[in-house]
Amino acid sequence: MSRFVLSVAAIVLIAFPLNASAQFGSGSMLGGGGLGGDGSPPVTSVGGRAASPPSEKLKVALESNISLDFVDTTFEDCMAYLGETLSISISIDETGLEETGFARDTPITLAIENVPVEQAIHMLLERNELGMVCHGDVLEITSAEEAEESFFIQMYDISPLVGAGTAGPIDPEDLTDLLIEGIPESLWIQYDGNGGNLRVVGEVLVVTHNFETQKAVGEFLEQLQMLRKSQQRSFDPEALTLTAYKVSQPIDPNFGPVPEGAAKKDLPTELVSIISTSISPGIWSEEKVQGEPAIWAVPGAVVVRADGAVHAEIRKFLKPFQQELLPMYHGFGGGFGGLGTVPAGGGGLNVQPGGQGFF
Repeated sequence: MSRFVLSVAAIVLIAFPLNASAQFGSGSMLGGGGLGGDGSPPVTSVGGRAASPPSEKLKVALESNISLDFVDTTFEDCMAYLGETLSISISIDETGLEETGFARDTPITLAIENVPVEQAIHMLLERNELGMVCHGDVLEITSAEEAEESFFIQMYDISPLVGAGTAGPIDPEDLTDLLIEGIPESLWIQYDGNGGNLRVVGEVLVVTHNFETQKAVGEFLEQLQMLRKSQQRSFDPEALTLTAYKVSQPIDPNFGPVPEGAAKKDLPTELVSIISTSISPGIWSEEKVQGEPAIWAVPGAVVVRADGAVHAEIRKFLKPFQQELLPMYHGFGGGFGGLGTVPAGGGGLNVQPGGQGFF
């Protein structure tokens, strides 16, 4: 395959900080993005085509912003300008261009202001059925079809999403299903019978796909991690207090007390499940570790260790289950007699250290 290589020297290096597509948050890349034992990026051949993850230098260039004003400038000169301005090497695959009937001397007119380099290159390529393939420090311009089929292996650290130590870890199979469904423009072996592949190995996601899909995977993982973080709230361990909330089935004003059979349902456990997934989800520790928020059920009550703001939300939520005239579970009075009565208005009972054996 003959290539016309634009060898460039550094004129201006626009060194912007990496954004989400490079440091993927929950999907941060491991080992320089590769599986090579020596730290070098792997090269995966698919249908005779080879690719490798973009180098850090190339990622910085693609993520920086640029302004362009091309008027009847040949495509070749456009690529040369980008290479020189960004201090990167751009290779033109002549065979790939021939497949689309596109010539290097095709005139290009494009005026854009302060947009990401990658977006600018896409604007130049997509309208001409072209695509790009990364080879470490080199960006290759080829046909859109060949770019789509040029795969490489990328690893992503997903421990913040699936790790055992995280709050509400995601099932790995659910995560892979989310990615396949969330990036529908990409082909996947698991779904389409051909295309790329992804699997979870421990707390690492291994993806084999093209550059565009790899970037989409990283952004998807980052957005998912940001969403989970937004649902979590910080807390001061010194501000946590332990409170037991007596609960019981409410009386239906139209039909009287809840039937005997319904009253035997494990209401505290059901309320714990609802509260832990609805009120400040992600903060609750299942281990009941001292100094961390926790919630659990005991006969006839919900026990909560949290700060004042969370207690206020829980009191409001539990108010319908704490009215003075509520019927009690059988055995409720005897088993909880030591806790006393619940204040009207949805209050709780403060539990002192060592005060109740069931804690």
